[in-house]
Formats: sequence, C-alpha cells, structure tokens
Amino acid sequence: MNMLFLGMSAGSIFIIVLAVLLLFGSKELPSIARTLGKGIREIKNATSEIQNEVTKSTKGTAVEDIKKIKDDLDITKNM
Repeated sequence: MNMLFLGMSAGSIFIIVLAVLLLFGSKELPSIARTLGKGIREIKNATSEIQNEVTKSTKGTAVEDIKKIKDDLDITKNM
C-alpha cells in the first residue's frame, strides 16, 4: 500500500524524520515540536479571526444591497 502525505511516500518521510533526529538530537525534538505546534496554532487562530471579521463585515452589507436593489426595482416598476 502506498502511503502519501503531502505527495511524499513513507520512505521519504522516514528519511526526513531520521535526518531531523540526527541533526537536532532526541533531546531537542520535543521543544522543536512544541514550538512548531504553537506556530501552527497561532496561524490557525489568525486565519479564523480574519474569517470572522470578513463574515461580520459582509453580513450587513449584503442585506442592505439587496434592499437597495429591491427599492430601485420598485421605483422603475412604478414609472
């Protein structure tokens, strides 16, 4: 069975993990993983905040735009 993660096979992932282990040592890996996890969490939080802001800013304008279009159509219909 061919396992793919980000387009890499299991053998490639094993070689990368082995290289990281040799470069940093087993004592440094937990702190590296912790730092990487914090960074990923911060990115996720930032993107969710941006999505919330965009959603908030577009909610009111869409309804207002629809009402304006309806009013404009009503005016032209009565002419």
